[in-house]
Amino acid sequence: MTELIAGDKIYECASLLPSFDQREMRKEGVILSPKRLEVAKKKTVGTRQTLKVVEKGTADLVYVANDAEKHVIKPLVRLCGDNNIPIVYVDTMEELGKACGIEVKAASAAIVKE
Repeated sequence: MTELIAGDKIYECASLLPSFDQREMRKEGVILSPKRLEVAKKKTVGTRQTLKVVEKGTADLVYVANDAEKHVIKPLVRLCGDNNIPIVYVDTMEELGKACGIEVKAASAAIVKE
């Protein structure tokens, strides 16, 4: 089971597919949070490292910042779609960087399977 932490609620899903519609959840008042990334034991930070774990098939969940340069994240988003790896979109690169425990912005990150 995969856990999606949204605000103060935890949703368990057998599989979060790339077709998972975050806009619908926001309409229902659910705000997605990168909380799971904050407590992950194994994670990658940055698009290059995230691309590597997606290519290897070891990414469990990918996070992408909405304000990241589209040409930077486009290959990652496409690869996630091809490999059925779910993507959670975070509002800003600054928020994603904080969730990763770094003091700089991050365009993307991933939780790595253990």
